[in-house]
Amino acid sequence: MRRSPSRWRLGAPAAEFELSVTRPVAIIAVRLSDMAGDDKATRVTYGLLNLTHRSGHGQPESLEPGRSYRVRVPLNHVGQRFPAGHRLRLSVSTSYWALAWPPPEPVRLTLYPAKSQLVLPVRPPRVGDEAIGFRSPESTAGIEITTVEPPEHRWLDCRDLAADLSTLEVIKDEGVVRIEEIGLEVTNRARDWYSYREDDFLSVRGETRTGRAFPRGGWRVRTTTRTLLTCDASHFHIDAEFYAWEGGECVYSEDWQRSIPRDHV
Repeated sequence: MRRSPSRWRLGAPAAEFELSVTRPVAIIAVRLSDMAGDDKATRVTYGLLNLTHRSGHGQPESLEPGRSYRVRVPLNHVGQRFPAGHRLRLSVSTSYWALAWPPPEPVRLTLYPAKSQLVLPVRPPRVGDEAIGFRSPESTAGIEITTVEPPEHRWLDCRDLAADLSTLEVIKDEGVVRIEEIGLEVTNRARDWYSYREDDFLSVRGETRTGRAFPRGGWRVRTTTRTLLTCDASHFHIDAEFYAWEGGECVYSEDWQRSIPRDHV
């Protein structure tokens, strides 16, 4: 960490590391945060790199445990003003579940700070900056919509200490709205579950379920989906299903089961 004068960071930061790992497949996750005077942290940007892709995405190459590598991890573009007196925090980890699927085995990552650096794009202050402003956004006239059922958005973190199991449930329920001009009701609901058992990288599991409906007058159509992604040491496994109804009749359904080689993931 270091204290920062007031500066604008505008562009794509990058972290450059000299590192070594203990496994042939590994990822590195980097987060840049703004640390206020009360030590509250706000994530500004982040970047991920599958280290088997260190030389490019076209030809992934396994890592040699114990060997030193030079890697560059681009972070997402950002426009951020860091107030004077705030500090910058760079966090590095070997996983970032559930944003990225973890490698098949736990990995120990060794960084060599003397040969590593954070590259920050800095926009120097300019005369007239205070006068910069934006006009009100322009948009088309809105259509008349009535909320029939309110939306629900939640992130629920569940820890089962007896089973050593952690689950993140994400509720993305847009509720039910009615477009008054045409009398169409729209339902859009989704739930995701991301779970893992402590220290078991092959227990990782992601599941999503969706439901959509479009009734109007005497016309009723709806769909439901379910997708489950699991893995073992060599493959990803997908189990998915799709159902479509018109009225009370299922007019189409399909189930899929696929196994995909991990191939340096």
